[in-house]
Amino acid sequence: LGSFEKFGFGGMLRGTLYVFPSYIGLESVSPLAKEAKRSSRNVGIATILTTIISMLLYLGICTVMVGLVSYTQLNTASPLTVAL
Repeated sequence: LGSFEKFGFGGMLRGTLYVFPSYIGLESVSPLAKEAKRSSRNVGIATILTTIISMLLYLGICTVMVGLVSYTQLNTASPLTVAL
């Protein structure tokens, strides 16, 4: 269902805990913009490429996990451990 009435403020905080670590690396790129040649172009390209590479690695790991174990068994707190 995913409604706010069901999960409330605690559910919103739990969702934030899952999403927050994915943005930590993006803020470390901007201080390095002064060091790069043509920073207005290169920093944007680097940010997009790192996001795409991270997404591909994540999708690859998920694909291998589902290939090893049925997806119904991966509904645990540590699915990578179950797959291995």
